[in-house]
Amino acid sequence: MMKLNADQFRASRTAPICACRTTSICACRTTSICACRTTSICACRTVPKTCKLAKHVGILSFSILISLSAPAQAIEPDAPSRLIGVDDVIGIELQNRLSKGRRSASKIEKTERGALTQFYASRGNLPVWVGRKGLSKRATTVMNEIRKAGDWALPAGAFALPDLAAARSDGIDLSPQTLAAAEVKLSRAVLKYARFARGGRTIPAKISYFLDRKPELLDPKDVLEQVSTDQDPAEILRGFHPKHPQFLALLRHYKAMQRGAVEPAAKSKGPRLPAGPTLKKGMRHKTVALLRQRLEVTPLEPDEASLFDQELVLAVKKFQKTKGLDVDGVVGPGTRGALNGGGTVRGNPKKLLVNIEQWRWMPSNLGAMHIWVNIPEYRIRVQKNGKVIHTERVVVGKTRNQTPVFSKNMKWIEFHPSWYIPTSIKMQEIGPNLRRNGTSFLKRMNMVMDCPRSAYGKRKKKSFWDSSEPAPASVDISKCAVKQLPGPKNVLGKVKFKFPNKHAVYLHDTTSKGLFNRTTRAYSHGCVRVRNPIKLAEIILRADQNMSKSRVRAIVNGPVTTYQAYLKKDLPVHVTYFTAVVGPSGKINYYRDVYGHEKRIALAMSGKYKQISPVPVSRTPVRVAKKRPRVRKPKKTLFQEIFGDL
Repeated sequence: MMKLNADQFRASRTAPICACRTTSICACRTTSICACRTTSICACRTVPKTCKLAKHVGILSFSILISLSAPAQAIEPDAPSRLIGVDDVIGIELQNRLSKGRRSASKIEKTERGALTQFYASRGNLPVWVGRKGLSKRATTVMNEIRKAGDWALPAGAFALPDLAAARSDGIDLSPQTLAAAEVKLSRAVLKYARFARGGRTIPAKISYFLDRKPELLDPKDVLEQVSTDQDPAEILRGFHPKHPQFLALLRHYKAMQRGAVEPAAKSKGPRLPAGPTLKKGMRHKTVALLRQRLEVTPLEPDEASLFDQELVLAVKKFQKTKGLDVDGVVGPGTRGALNGGGTVRGNPKKLLVNIEQWRWMPSNLGAMHIWVNIPEYRIRVQKNGKVIHTERVVVGKTRNQTPVFSKNMKWIEFHPSWYIPTSIKMQEIGPNLRRNGTSFLKRMNMVMDCPRSAYGKRKKKSFWDSSEPAPASVDISKCAVKQLPGPKNVLGKVKFKFPNKHAVYLHDTTSKGLFNRTTRAYSHGCVRVRNPIKLAEIILRADQNMSKSRVRAIVNGPVTTYQAYLKKDLPVHVTYFTAVVGPSGKINYYRDVYGHEKRIALAMSGKYKQISPVPVSRTPVRVAKKRPRVRKPKKTLFQEIFGDL
């Protein structure tokens, strides 16, 4: 008789095929496990025909049951070196369960199932979380930590955990099938927890094209190996979450809201300010007197209550700073709303959840020195070793020309840049101007144009561009290269900061300085305009190559020719969309959902992708030349060819 020891049996489960074609005796427990006389024990996907001898079908399963109930009995009459244990039987069930995947499974589910198969194969299909007595101590520790998912702003109900509470203390009534099911269930819960912790709960690119983020998901096999071997598996699970200071600060505020420790809604002290003009230093207006009462600022002279003086400017700046507003001493719509008790959103856990989720998408290493542009805040920060060393206002894209959310490395800074006009602007703005005014528009804006022959259609000559006549409608402007040369009229100003990306977005100077004084600053075509960009260039080049301020100023004020300063070390640039930011004092500041991403992300977190409204995009009108239908002349008859048409 064949000897069936545990070592042979364990080796059998990793064998890819079964050589049962020539054997005449085969003991099959199920349709997927087969033991053959002429080979070592092996696992078969399908049972060979020779294994269908009815009198031998139950040998293996019967022997396994005997081994479980009577340890002194062997599977075969000849005693093996070691008996098949409970773990071996559970291993068989594990292999069966992992091999039966749903055809409709998602890509993530298929990836995780493959990782589970590899993980268990590497350990001989021995279980991690269960044994004869049910769940192990490690399993209990892991399950208790997963149940605390709410402390990390994750839905605890999203992780299905095994329930073996009905088992007896000795575990005797737990079948191998039940134990294997619990094993697989907990392993899948661990993988899902790790995925959610790293931002895999949602797919940013599926939410919007402008959310160009790819969360740094962990390798599923590595996750299982860490949690199954480390002395403190709970600490390993906690370590999967981001460690960014903003993430942890937002999490603290979220938990405070969950406990009910929420700040009450702001109430205005004193009179409300009615709608009216923007109040600035030097103005005289009746609303200024109300502003003084609201901020408790007494005028120097009784007849100067309506004068907006320097003392009132300082009081307004102090108020703006406490509210997280732009500190400019000017009372515009934003500051006016905050003075009246509005302008700040409070007690909104949903808003915090969306921002916490976005931090899970961020790179784990932001860079010792990096640039952070936050779109809803209209602000840029330079951070070095965890401290903000520079901050300034920015102008971002319009709602129909959105600035995308992404991270890339800055490679160089370009002084006196040329502006290569994108197709959308050529079609929507340059083309119509050319057709109305001719090339005089190009000369006035210091632009040059180069069109290939294919842009002219049937007309091959370019001479008409030298005249002041409007461009013919037959010219395809999208095929022409249009460039604005460096100079005082260049829309990029004196400097731009390049971090190559598929969106063709960069930071740059601007000739429209007045937009920086507005509270809402979404006016660009997608790029980010920076106030005082020369200061930003000085900080970056000083840190990168020890370039002095005087050298930077000499380049800026020197000849109007393009100068590129390549960085010695890549500088990470993170363009983000956080509508909740914790300030240095620990107070949280909220910002308006200018692009509507917050609502879209909230729907995605609930799995409601179909309800996400599409992002409005400024579409470039593409003129397609209509082909004239070919008119086929009827063939002439022999009579017509000789005598013509009569």
